[in-house]
Amino acid sequence: MLAASGSARAQNWTGLYLGANAGAGITDSHVSNTVCTGPVTACFWASGFGDRVNAVGSGDLRDTVFTGGGQIGYNWQTSVWVLGVEADFNSLRTSVTRTASTTYSAAGSSGITFTDTISASYLATARGRLGYAMGNLLVYFTGGAAFANLKHSHFAGEFGFGPRPPCVPPVLGENMCDHGGSSSTRTGWTLGGGGEWMLGGNWSIKGEYLYVDFGKVSGTTTWFSSDGTVSTVGGVPQSIAHSADFALHVVRAGVNYKF
Repeated sequence: MLAASGSARAQNWTGLYLGANAGAGITDSHVSNTVCTGPVTACFWASGFGDRVNAVGSGDLRDTVFTGGGQIGYNWQTSVWVLGVEADFNSLRTSVTRTASTTYSAAGSSGITFTDTISASYLATARGRLGYAMGNLLVYFTGGAAFANLKHSHFAGEFGFGPRPPCVPPVLGENMCDHGGSSSTRTGWTLGGGGEWMLGGNWSIKGEYLYVDFGKVSGTTTWFSSDGTVSTVGGVPQSIAHSADFALHVVRAGVNYKF
């Protein structure tokens, strides 16, 4: 009777739980810096180097960092099916930078350098769970909303035109430059799954994978001459379009206590 009672308790997933988790967050991002390639009356890239500049201004950013935090949730079990809701908050100290340059001329005397940085310091999710209980094992799918403080900073500066007053951040010998960025709490979506094993004394351990996608942030900044004035061609202010997307693969293990 004692063994049967213990087994029944082990299979009962209904209730409130609180726990902690730790694992790895793998960022999967792409940035682009696009200048126009139109006629000289609309764009300063009429020299024909626009396609090359646009290609160099685009690329991927990857980073693998530690992530850890806590979760709270509630499960309802009906027969072998388990429905639940869970919210978690995790530290995610990621910051990755990409720098790339190209020249305007065959001699390589002048060109442009792009620098992009993407960072975030936390990841939070609010998810539903659908599980199938097999004795002490619960296998589940999960999905819902995700939140992070995503930051994207960008810089473009020309070089090879002789010493000029620097922009901020400075690039030696630059002629024209552009810098800026964006910072906001982003809302995205997440999908994943995992397995949880019920131990004795209301404790359980779990392993989980989440894919998290925050979409794209974008903006346009004006191209400045090194003397601080707006660069124009034919009276048209020149600009660079920036965009960055941010996605994560999260692999983590955790422990829960069911009340």
